[in-house]
Amino acid sequence: GQLPKRPSHILVDEFQDTNPLQMALLALLAPAEPGRVTAVGDDDQCIYAFQGAQGAAALRAFLAAFPRAERVTLEQNYRSSGTLVAAAAAVAACNRRRCAKRAFTSNGAGEKVQLVECTSVRGETEHVVRTVRSLVAAGSPLASIAILYRKQRCGAEMQAALLAASVPFNTRRSNFWRSRHVQGVVGLLAFLLRPHDDAAFVAAIEVLHETPPSSRASASTSASASASASASAS
Repeated sequence: GQLPKRPSHILVDEFQDTNPLQMALLALLAPAEPGRVTAVGDDDQCIYAFQGAQGAAALRAFLAAFPRAERVTLEQNYRSSGTLVAAAAAVAACNRRRCAKRAFTSNGAGEKVQLVECTSVRGETEHVVRTVRSLVAAGSPLASIAILYRKQRCGAEMQAALLAASVPFNTRRSNFWRSRHVQGVVGLLAFLLRPHDDAAFVAAIEVLHETPPSSRASASTSASASASASASAS
């Protein structure tokens, strides 16, 4: 298909994670008037090179495609401690192809950075659980402890470890163990343990096959009607 007209303005976020094909698409869609295209990115945060992301090369390609673009470098960090900013900057400085920048903060030094090397996912989760328990034993409330991870799938192992250790937690995004497909499997296992539990069976089938809510009531009604008919016949 064709666009009826080009967009008047374009804003591309996380530009460091774009690839050459996306850059070419941006050049085709860009308005003819200058100053209508904005890209926001940080090559130090490029983590999708395995998917073709260009990192610093993408930012340089943008400046080459739009030579009249103004480059604005945001270097001050407002939320992290001085020690953390310095450590991150030292690691990023090892990348010789990065765009030049100097991260700094006016915040205090804060606590020292701890580097822990784990040989497996299980070892990592066990270390986190031990750390949480030690912090709580030292008087830190659970509400003051946060566990950060990059991808949602990494949270499944962490949530399982916290559940096994009886450590209560809340998630800002979806809880893996409360997701629809997991609840469907749990419902199916419950039915296998309790074959006469029609509610568990219907719930499991509905979730696993993503039955619309409108048909859920009719399915439950049908199951109840069938059970009543069988009882009357007997």
